[in-house]
Amino acid sequence: MGLATAPAFAEAGKLKAAGHRVIAVSYDVGDDSQVEAMVARTVDEFGRLDAAFNNAGVMVNNASVGALTGNPGIGSYIASKHGVGA
Repeated sequence: MGLATAPAFAEAGKLKAAGHRVIAVSYDVGDDSQVEAMVARTVDEFGRLDAAFNNAGVMVNNASVGALTGNPGIGSYIASKHGVGA
């Protein structure tokens, strides 16, 4: 679920009305410290992390010089690394 979707559901009251506790956290999946902080906030709020939907994606323009650097899959790795440890 994207950041824009989660607050929309929460603000509409659909999840809260169904008895769910909801938080939305904005973070960069490619930044290890931000992902670690997101997982920590989730654990602080709910006491544990039962499941993770690791749907992070990075679009890369293969025709650009930028495609030659970095790792498009790093966000998924970082999210999994911190999620498993929770």
